Amino acid sequence: MEAEFTSLDSAVNFMTVLNTGAVQAQSEAEYVENGERLPGGTAESQAKELAYGIKQRVVAKAYASKPIKQWMRRRDRCAAQFQGAKAFKRVQDFKRNCGVDLKDCSPPAMEGKWLCDGYGNRPARIAEQNSHHPEDESWKPTVRDFSLFVASKMLVPTKATKFSQGRWGPTEYFHAFYPESAFEDETPAVKTWSGSDECHYFHGKYNDGNDDELIRRKKLCSCDPCFAGRYHNCMSNDLDNGLWYGYKETKRLVNQQVREVASTRSAATFENLKGWKIFKNPSAVVPKGNVVAVRVHNKDRGQTGEQYYLAKVTGPLRELKEGGMYEGNWYDRGFFVFEMTWFHYKGTSQLEGKKSVGDRHYVLGTQASDKCTMQLNGVVTGVDCFKGFKATKKVKGRDKVYVLSTDIHDAIMTLGSLSS
Repeated sequence: MEAEFTSLDSAVNFMTVLNTGAVQAQSEAEYVENGERLPGGTAESQAKELAYGIKQRVVAKAYASKPIKQWMRRRDRCAAQFQGAKAFKRVQDFKRNCGVDLKDCSPPAMEGKWLCDGYGNRPARIAEQNSHHPEDESWKPTVRDFSLFVASKMLVPTKATKFSQGRWGPTEYFHAFYPESAFEDETPAVKTWSGSDECHYFHGKYNDGNDDELIRRKKLCSCDPCFAGRYHNCMSNDLDNGLWYGYKETKRLVNQQVREVASTRSAATFENLKGWKIFKNPSAVVPKGNVVAVRVHNKDRGQTGEQYYLAKVTGPLRELKEGGMYEGNWYDRGFFVFEMTWFHYKGTSQLEGKKSVGDRHYVLGTQASDKCTMQLNGVVTGVDCFKGFKATKKVKGRDKVYVLSTDIHDAIMTLGSLSS
């Protein structure tokens, strides 16, 4: 069985559903299987009206013959899947939260797709097919209504082995709807962890105290000893001097203090952004430079692979009274925008023969093309993160260089959710 957990609530819920056949009592989620909504959940969620022939199941029936003790999840590391320090903190603490051992696995590059990949296209195909026949049946423009509609069309696989891959094949479908309020639990803020790309196996080691560990291995092995967690008894050959099959390394991911982040994923944070002093009177804000980080779209990352750009805010925030083209960008009426100047990333080259004091060097753009009007919801994080963003002494004949320390870079990647 395959499942992607987008929040702690969804992970705990799914394990509860498998073990009991019902949704957690305090959860707002609705689960549908074979045309029936499972019992459980809050009174509000169970009181919601059903549609498209979906019925209410009265008696809960566990899907697992025995309580699940271990769960193996396999990902293929596509861009949409969550890999980063925050995700691994969830893996580390999975047993503490869910009572189940989670083994998170992913194949090396170019080793092919996985079982669940073909099924992710089914909802899109159902929506496309129905859009051609709106007079027959349709759904209201809400996520819940669409979820119920898909659940009514995907009752059970036509044949359990029809889409099988090797010895795998689907036997039933679970559909779950979570309202937006279900995702308000805080994602753990964990310092960015480099080096995870070379590992393909993660397992949380539960300890009695509040100090769970994360086991990582470079190679995935499913032999009996490894499956039982006895990695040093691995039946595969020991390669590359350890950490491949028979060996493991442990790391402890610890929550760090959460700073205010200008992530515009919800209306609350967007309103918070509008109130920042940096967007009211940029010249009066310390630290100097009035710096913000702006997310870079995947297709624009280029050879340097930058996930964020830095910019100096030069003008106050304003709400556009009419839509139009502003310095090369089209914005609609009502957008909140501000003027800024881009910094240019110059890598980590040495200055005056001395080792860099930070990992990343920047110079402030001076050309007309470096000035831009940016919409507010492009900002990832800002002024509170850049207290250590320092300028070097200006060298004759050179631009002034600004040095971004490793700590600030880690804060942007972590707090701005750019490592996911």
